[in-house]
Amino acid sequence: MDPSVDLLVAGAGAAGLAHAFWRQRATPGLRLLVAEAAPRAGGWVHTLQRGGYTCECGPQGFRPNADTDALIDALELADEVLPASPLARRRWLLLDGRLQALPAGLLQFLGSPLLSLRDKLRVCGEPWRRRGSDLEESMAAFVTRRFGPGLRPLAEALAHGVYAGDADQLEMCSMFPQAVALEQQHGSVVRGLWKHQRPRPRRPALCTFRGGMGRSTAALQQALGPALRLQTRVRALRADGDGFAVELDGDGPPRVHASAVALAIPAKAAAMLLADLDPALALELRQIRGAGVASVHLGARRADFAHPLDGFGCLLPKHGGPLLGVLLCSSVFPGHAPAGHALLRVMSGGSDHGDQVDRSDAELIAAAVQTCQQLFGLRATPTFVHVERCRDAIAQYAPGHARRLQRIAAALAAHRGLSLLGASYRQIAVVGQWSERGSQP
Repeated sequence: MDPSVDLLVAGAGAAGLAHAFWRQRATPGLRLLVAEAAPRAGGWVHTLQRGGYTCECGPQGFRPNADTDALIDALELADEVLPASPLARRRWLLLDGRLQALPAGLLQFLGSPLLSLRDKLRVCGEPWRRRGSDLEESMAAFVTRRFGPGLRPLAEALAHGVYAGDADQLEMCSMFPQAVALEQQHGSVVRGLWKHQRPRPRRPALCTFRGGMGRSTAALQQALGPALRLQTRVRALRADGDGFAVELDGDGPPRVHASAVALAIPAKAAAMLLADLDPALALELRQIRGAGVASVHLGARRADFAHPLDGFGCLLPKHGGPLLGVLLCSSVFPGHAPAGHALLRVMSGGSDHGDQVDRSDAELIAAAVQTCQQLFGLRATPTFVHVERCRDAIAQYAPGHARRLQRIAAALAAHRGLSLLGASYRQIAVVGQWSERGSQP
């Protein structure tokens, strides 16, 4: 007879590791198997340390909230949390060939040259505009409708630089559900924010761990122990009595019987596994796409930059081509570069330029160096270079995504014990994946 487990988790990225950890913590003695096809756990949360530089291949850090606090406390990592430099609050937008500071508050906004007086007055009139009713409204349409056309370039840059997508092709209620909820509940985003404003203890805008973001996945891996099996791919999945028969490629048993299965893998990969079990569900999953991102880390002496490098980084507009943005990694976390040196991360690709991840290292490096020369006055050859590619790294919540999740949830209800987890469905940021305790799309 095939060995049996209570829960099989396919995928040991942030969502899979966190889900397995919370389930194991809630049910001592749980027979658990986490199958990861890659030779390491963590997925896109991965830190590389070389020559005194700390390179993040995925998220640069995390924003502290109740979910991060819960995980950090459970893993006993509180002493290893490092806050970002105050410089992390300063960001720029490349506009008309110049770096323009993004306003960090109302007073800065009123004095910002990014908007004309007419546009500023239009933004101030947001509380008196009628609420919308289109569930599939795009991010660009929502921002333009509520705040005026003057803010559309900022929405486009945010979608392009942060989410590697197109503001016209990202669904607002899926990308920023809190903003849509404020409009629906209070008739205005600004009015809703004002009513919900309450004194809070001041916390860092961004944090990481001593040793980088990979410390979190390493701690989760250690906590799971032998329940985590690397280089083990889930090859097939079918219904089997009161559970599922799971076929595996790897060093362990080729088949197991699982009472419950959580697929914490990209939607496209989940669709392949579910093609025979539920063709209609698999078809829905195939419609959820991801955008690839190529990152080039460049290290050089700080004195070799004309710019003071006194901020988090800059966003690049959609019409700027395949470049998404530049992060000033060592300005945000000074320990990420040797003393007297700076580390920058130039990112390219996204939904409109998927071919970037297939370009050669030499091409990506040349483009990154040129970008740093133009924007930050780099005047010497970098002394450190590292290239990283993440395919299908950032899910693109296209218009219709929320309704698709409703159909997926209805389909899952017919398969007791089957769940889908991860950034393909909601909460792209890593903190959303850390909170995966068993929610369904």
